[in-house]
Amino acid sequence: MKQQKLKSILKYVVTTVAVINLVLLFVFHYELPSFIQHKLNKENEEALASGTAANAETLTIHFDSDELVYSGKGDLNLTKGVTVTRDNGVEVKASLYSDISAGENQSQKIITYTAEDSYGNSGTATRTLTLKKYKGP
Repeated sequence: MKQQKLKSILKYVVTTVAVINLVLLFVFHYELPSFIQHKLNKENEEALASGTAANAETLTIHFDSDELVYSGKGDLNLTKGVTVTRDNGVEVKASLYSDISAGENQSQKIITYTAEDSYGNSGTATRTLTLKKYKGP
């Protein structure tokens, strides 16, 4: 009788442990990863929303000097000394485009720079290009 009661208790304990294991397996294998993924998706959405707010920023283009001088010798590097920053002053990597137009006289040109970062923020600035002793085409 004692042995039968012990078997019954042992059977109850083993069944309870098996049920607990099944519940834990279900939670950790199905529900927890789903919960974590949902949480990550929500955090990504919030990060994108704050990134969208960052899209309202204007990029500022800075020059080491307002005037760029070119004599016709060597390559003309329009981006030398050009940096781009966000509103908070932090320098950013941005695509930089330039357009050259006529200035006040033949030896002066106006360069219009446009910068755009990966978030779609942009900014423009102009700078003078002076052609000294230039004998170009």
